[in-house]
Amino acid sequence: MTAKHTESLTAGGIRVELSHTDKVLFPGDDEITKGDLIEYYAEAADRMLPYLRERPIAMARYPDGITGPRIFQKNVPGYFPDWITRAEVKKQDGVLHHVICDKPATLVYLANQACIELHVFLSRVGRLDHPDQLVFDLDPPGANQFGEVRRAALRLRELLADELGLTPFVKTTGGKGMHVHVPLDGRDDFDAVRGFARQAGRAARGAEPGPGHPRAAEGQARPPAVHRHHAQRLRPDGRRPVRGAGPAWRPGRGPAALGRGGGQRARARAVHVAHGAAQARRV
Repeated sequence: MTAKHTESLTAGGIRVELSHTDKVLFPGDDEITKGDLIEYYAEAADRMLPYLRERPIAMARYPDGITGPRIFQKNVPGYFPDWITRAEVKKQDGVLHHVICDKPATLVYLANQACIELHVFLSRVGRLDHPDQLVFDLDPPGANQFGEVRRAALRLRELLADELGLTPFVKTTGGKGMHVHVPLDGRDDFDAVRGFARQAGRAARGAEPGPGHPRAAEGQARPPAVHRHHAQRLRPDGRRPVRGAGPAWRPGRGPAALGRGGGQRARARAVHVAHGAAQARRV
């Protein structure tokens, strides 16, 4: 019996109560219900959990489906069960308590909360100020310009892999663009990694200026290079980042290859809800 037709589901020995599993989260000809999402995350748990353990997450929830408001929630609501692992994360005026996805039942529970997207920290519990992943977020400049994203990703790969000896991976974002992930060893803090990312971004932008690019028009040289010794301080550890479901997700859909296009789907309207505000309504 699937999650679409049950009131509870046992995952990893923990029974999770389900609700409104026939609610449509992805409307259309191939509509997807909350039960479908629950079943998908239950089946994918063994593949996803190694990339989620020890990392706090922020939950992007769509109680009315992807065409309704998005609730972006960091703090764990009081009604979440005790068996869900929490991590304390300091902020400027206090602390937040984030979910840690360390068991299959947690993924099932979050799916039952219409949590379609899992926004995973780039660092781990115990070393939250030292990221072990670097992400370049690439979005097309306009409609029907996904080719620009592919070209930018390939330029980043040339810079990061061929010139600097790092190991980047690409994944689709569930929206309009791509993420280029670079695994790190976590030795440097966010300020150092952020500085390196800015340098790499500037160098990649200047690597292949087009006819409308100011540098091409003025005949200027490529921007200052990112030197190898900067990259050597960010030692790769070989782990590949996880891909979760997103507003454009369909069962069986994987990351797009750099040489392929793919349909685009508009993101749902985002409504940012401060941590704890309204405690995120139940679904």
